[in-house]
Amino acid sequence: CVDQLLDGVGLFSAVRDADMRLCNFRVDYVNPAGKIPTFFLGELTSGALVRESMVGVAPDDLFADWCRVVNTGEPLIRDLVHTNGSGRSQLGQVFEMRVTRLGDGLVATWRDVTWEKKAEEELRILSTRDALTGLLNRSFFDAEIDRLDSSRQYPISIIIADVDGLKIANDRLGTTAGDELLSRAARLLTVCFRSEDAVSRIGGDEFAVLLPKTNDQAVQKIMERVRNAIWEEGDGHKWPLSLSLGAATASEQGGLKTALAEAEERMLNEKRARRST
Repeated sequence: CVDQLLDGVGLFSAVRDADMRLCNFRVDYVNPAGKIPTFFLGELTSGALVRESMVGVAPDDLFADWCRVVNTGEPLIRDLVHTNGSGRSQLGQVFEMRVTRLGDGLVATWRDVTWEKKAEEELRILSTRDALTGLLNRSFFDAEIDRLDSSRQYPISIIIADVDGLKIANDRLGTTAGDELLSRAARLLTVCFRSEDAVSRIGGDEFAVLLPKTNDQAVQKIMERVRNAIWEEGDGHKWPLSLSLGAATASEQGGLKTALAEAEERMLNEKRARRST
């Protein structure tokens, strides 16, 4: 039955030095699936020593984990992750390894759980991302406000950006054109800010950016950079992108929600001024 399993299964006996310290493990048995090399274990054959086959993901740590199982009797469950560093998901391959002491040795199983882990990561991404723009969503933004409010990253600045004329674009050109306008705004804001700045879509036509360790003078320069980017972005588009902006800075703990309200009010004041002209 074990020979037919798709999971790798191996029995390993402890190899000890003259002082009875664990220095290696010998393969007593490995099923056919376990003989297939992985990114953390090379090809295993009966009688071979395992430590020399441990490769890839922190082999010394993996060996230490195995020794701990034998020395303490505590079982081990560990995910071994190989990353590819590209695309939406950086997970390349994930194996779940389970190790249990068996006499003066252990039994280990390892299973490819890449599909399950990628599905979990995708659900996590979807729970914090806006489906249309790919930016962080309102739920993430609210949680980040609560987290930063009691942090040590002050001063913290907030920028609120609202897309002008979205309703008119929807009425005249259709919702597809409106969606494209929102996507253009999202791309522009993403380019204008640092990777650590939380750029979020918090409403239908409203965006917000949290800027830790950014004072009032710095946020004014950033606002100017955003306005210049908006002006340059208009080239080559039938419908111009226009954003009303507002910013505020919280200088001490507990002031972030007040700063958020101030930024929203300043954005609305700019929008009213544009409508009047």
